[in-house]
Amino acid sequence: MSSRKWTFFLKILAVIFATVFYFTEATVAQFHQQRLIRLLEPKELLGAADVRREEPIEIEQQIPARSLVVYGRGKTNTDVGIVPSVDYRPILYSREPQLKENGELNLDRMPDLETFFQLGGTVELLTTDTTLEKYDIVMSELMWGIDTGLRDTTVSITIDDGQKIYLPYLVSQEVQWIEFYNTTTENITSDLYLLFTPFVSYPDRETVRFEGGSYTVLDTLNNLLFGRWELPGKSGRRPTTAFVSTYRNIDYDLVENENLSRETQLTGIPFGSYEDSWKETPDEGRRNTELRIIQGTRLVTLPYIATPGMRHVSELYVKPLKSSDVDSDLVVINEVYNDTSRDNVDWIELKNVSLRAINLEEWELSIVTAVGEDIDLVDLPAYNLERNEILLVVNKHPNLTNLADGINIEDSEKYRRLTGLSHKYFVSEDLDLPENKTFLLLLRSKNDKNGKDEAIEDYAGNGFFSDDFTTQFWPRLAQPTPTNVADFGDNSFASRRQAWARIRYKENDGHHENAWQIVEAQGGIGYASRVDLDYAPGTPGYENDGIKTQLENKISSKPDTEYDDGEISISEIMYDPGPNRAGVQWIELYNSSLTQAINLKGWELAIRNLDDETGTYVNSSFEFKDAVILPNQALLLVSKVALTDVPDNRIYNLYRNHRRELGLRPAFLLNPTAFYLKLTDKADPERRDDDIIVDEVGNLKVEAGIRTKGWDLPLVNPKKRRSFVRLYGAPFKWDSRGLGDKSRPPNQGMALTGWRLFSLSGLSLSFYGHRDDLASPGYRMGGPVPVVLANFRPVRMETGEVLIKWKIESELNNAGFNILRSENPEGEFKVINIKGIIPGRGTSSEIHNYFYTDTTAKSNVVYYYRIEGVCFDGVRQMLATVRLKGDISPTGKLIKGWGHLKTPR
Repeated sequence: MSSRKWTFFLKILAVIFATVFYFTEATVAQFHQQRLIRLLEPKELLGAADVRREEPIEIEQQIPARSLVVYGRGKTNTDVGIVPSVDYRPILYSREPQLKENGELNLDRMPDLETFFQLGGTVELLTTDTTLEKYDIVMSELMWGIDTGLRDTTVSITIDDGQKIYLPYLVSQEVQWIEFYNTTTENITSDLYLLFTPFVSYPDRETVRFEGGSYTVLDTLNNLLFGRWELPGKSGRRPTTAFVSTYRNIDYDLVENENLSRETQLTGIPFGSYEDSWKETPDEGRRNTELRIIQGTRLVTLPYIATPGMRHVSELYVKPLKSSDVDSDLVVINEVYNDTSRDNVDWIELKNVSLRAINLEEWELSIVTAVGEDIDLVDLPAYNLERNEILLVVNKHPNLTNLADGINIEDSEKYRRLTGLSHKYFVSEDLDLPENKTFLLLLRSKNDKNGKDEAIEDYAGNGFFSDDFTTQFWPRLAQPTPTNVADFGDNSFASRRQAWARIRYKENDGHHENAWQIVEAQGGIGYASRVDLDYAPGTPGYENDGIKTQLENKISSKPDTEYDDGEISISEIMYDPGPNRAGVQWIELYNSSLTQAINLKGWELAIRNLDDETGTYVNSSFEFKDAVILPNQALLLVSKVALTDVPDNRIYNLYRNHRRELGLRPAFLLNPTAFYLKLTDKADPERRDDDIIVDEVGNLKVEAGIRTKGWDLPLVNPKKRRSFVRLYGAPFKWDSRGLGDKSRPPNQGMALTGWRLFSLSGLSLSFYGHRDDLASPGYRMGGPVPVVLANFRPVRMETGEVLIKWKIESELNNAGFNILRSENPEGEFKVINIKGIIPGRGTSSEIHNYFYTDTTAKSNVVYYYRIEGVCFDGVRQMLATVRLKGDISPTGKLIKGWGHLKTPR
């Protein structure tokens, strides 16, 4: 055989061998000569209309200082290509065929890396910029694998003497890329090239001459030094087997240590031609879920174990991107209630833990229930959340739930302070937490990042979802299943009687067991007054420690000294025991704070009475057990159980809790002639000699050990009991500017001028002991008036129906009205608007006219009609009663007027 034929035969064997075992997209003929690829910056990725363009658009290249960028073999049209979420620059800019029309190979594209390194060779990073030095830019990671699941096909190539041969190859290997690291502190804009030299080892050249040009070698990767060695990593098989990259074990901390010399810094770059310099990315390495293949109009995510655009810091783990850190240092998920009752009242608290106001525009809450399911939950409004402020996000308006009404941030600023409570809330009907599955709540500062590990400011939950490759905490990149997970239960946060409160704000901590605690009922803070405390968990709208146990920042021990956000005072007393001295007596305490509840546990109440011959009355003190007074609400201390309409959670039974300490007999708490009460904050055990006197009231004087009456209590009506009501500096008043933050302090409790008897013309909103008592136990007098009624009049129509008209001058916290009817002014009144309350205007300072038609009225029957206001917290209050055929009053006024009522909450 001639030498010419022998040479031809050997070439054919080499081609067939390499192709059958190693080729992915090109043929072995690619590797019989060097190839120089210029790394260009695309102005834009070419779309379908640009695929015939032959030349790429060249613009200035820039690799930012200390950054990592990725160049890859990706087609750039809309049919097939890589969708990057990293700094990615495709090397190929056109869809030219692998073979040119003259039969020559197309050498202006990056060769298949898997085949190149299987056969062995040298890759050098070159530049024509003489100002750049070795290792200013280095290769830091390679994805060289192929998709072994692609279908084999054949291609014809022409070699020596124009002869064609047909060889199999694997098509469309568009997943390969090389990552580069700028080790300098300057942006690099120089032209860069990759020189691929097959079969030859150039382990560490300084310069290269190629096709007449001279180039500086910045970095080298050569796997033929001391014999061919295999790059770590592996190919993949779509869709189940992951592609694994190889990364250079660079010590980034050493390279970027500005205190070291450049020579010392560069010792952190291992020699690129040593096998030990390259490592396989571990399974727990970060995975970039955004590297995907476009197939037609469909995006196909390929499984990667790789870190394009990110830094490895050791063989064991990968340093997270800054964008994927969850610092929990701005706004956090502070408390969660996932209601499993049929009411489904879900709510989430957000709290600003930063040192500045945060505008929530573009912020959102999303929920992850499975891989690929990162769904919008709540888009937050453009609201400035102040430092330490809490926003309650709820799925129903408070007037439809057991929650207390506060300030709706979507209401006009003009009416935001009219409810008497200051907590902020936002209603989103989309807030619906699943009760039968785990989930992860994500709080983002951008509302267009669903499915990405971006803009996450905080998270909460126990939903950790695995995509079988590198993350069990989707969509957070490469997060392993967390340890020490908060035991929210199988159903994440789901409970009827429990909420979950955040007690720690640390980085990446929203799942941790030490970051959360179970919260059951907290005295009803954040809930309406009549809620069943068994189903009122957490502190919606308030600090998780919103219930204080002692006064703070007292500047003296004077009774009128306030604590942080209000004061506790004795606001109303029923000292009249009634006929036969058998009626129940009670003492009302009021909390004027709009933001804090007080637990009186450990506080002391001293009760002293004018001596009598029998020693009937209490002369002792007691320390409170758990007794919570909610913001802007009252607590009733009673001498015994009696008939009442006051909510149970507003009643503290002295007989049951302290009868032995007080020597209390049920009907004899206070001497109706003279008594003295002193409330003391003793909750701080370290303040033994400096107990704070919170309030003192009464008309009892003690001189030289002798007790006498200091001034006369008002006369007591023996037939109808009336309470003794504390006067405050000014009652709550409101106008178009709204309410102030708190009421004025109470008047002097030891003087008659600080008190008055309950008005004979007043309306009793509640009772304790007897329905006919003139009193308002559990509701402080002088509170904001819910509704100002101008007139109320029923008119008989010719049809026999009764048209009822009324005019309201102003409304506060008003859900609506009920119309009641009776044939007897002293008889039972029944609601006739049986389809629901007649809606009010909420809060308004404008005059509004209302009407309702009674279609069930009978002819020739005298009816009495009553109008009843209904507050948002469900408390009802009678406003007026009139007679159908002319008013009972000859002047046309209402049967029962009403004046300065209290606002029940």
